[in-house]
Amino acid sequence: MKLLLVFLSMLWLAGCSAKYSSKLDFNPTEPLRVAVLPFAQVDKQGQIVESEGDLGIDRVGLVSQHLGESPAEFLRKAVQKELGKSGLDVLSAGLVDSEFSHHGYAFPDLKPDLKKIFASNPKDLCSHLLNCDAVIYGRVKKWDRGYYAIESVNTVALDLQMISVKDGRVLFTTSGEDSESRGLTKGPTGFSDLVIEPVRGLDSEIIADLSRRLVTKMLAPLKVESRPEYLKSQAPAIWAAAHDARDGRVALKKPLTVLAFGPSGMNASFSIGKAIQNIPMLEEQEMHYFGQYYPLPGDRIDRQPVIVSVADKYGRVTSQELGNGPVSVN
Repeated sequence: MKLLLVFLSMLWLAGCSAKYSSKLDFNPTEPLRVAVLPFAQVDKQGQIVESEGDLGIDRVGLVSQHLGESPAEFLRKAVQKELGKSGLDVLSAGLVDSEFSHHGYAFPDLKPDLKKIFASNPKDLCSHLLNCDAVIYGRVKKWDRGYYAIESVNTVALDLQMISVKDGRVLFTTSGEDSESRGLTKGPTGFSDLVIEPVRGLDSEIIADLSRRLVTKMLAPLKVESRPEYLKSQAPAIWAAAHDARDGRVALKKPLTVLAFGPSGMNASFSIGKAIQNIPMLEEQEMHYFGQYYPLPGDRIDRQPVIVSVADKYGRVTSQELGNGPVSVN
């Protein structure tokens, strides 16, 4: 009787079909600049939960590979790569994560504060941190690897949502759930292979491949045949920037020096609030930008932020408010 129940459960698992759905509410060739936010794993109620650990957490010796990423991290990377086939101008994940860590959206160990990020207004994230037109949220709903003696089943489920920061409109939603089985319902028929194949089904690379296929199908509506030329080049970014005003005060006889680190070949400048605009910065060394502001006797500035901007030859611009505080001249 127990053997019959196991057999029937395996047939049921084999019959589980993939589920995909999507809704597109914008022209996918529209040149939107998009930030893919850190993904979160969620429970059945949609609440953010701690990551299940890295992909090799249940690895079997000589069978499974240790990939060293959480499911949320892996799926985000897969989405980021697949969006390279779209017409979207996607910010690098490194830039997004760096901005979060510099503006209080990360813990001391630099892991993103997912609850704070997901609770924030997308418009605030783009206007104050990321210079983007839309953000993409990712929620990992399932990341399961079940072993049933004569069957192993890998299941991945993901929800994605892209929101415009201009008006809060949902531009694109897509959901996917898919499975990969090894053993009784899929694989060799010999008895020894029937025993070994489910164990091989625990290999981390199987669920990784399943995840990549899932993401490809989910993002198919965004794929374009010909990408704009400017998307083939690295987008402007600011990896780090700072000024040298001690205690936020700029002396009249000493210049304010601003340094920035970013991709080479950009046009860089900095501003101080609305009072001082677009002071040029020179790329004195590769990827290192340098600029100075010399106060004039009549200049009066009261606690204004210093903002660095970099632009490429296509007119794409990234700006960043420096994290070491506003400055004053008086």
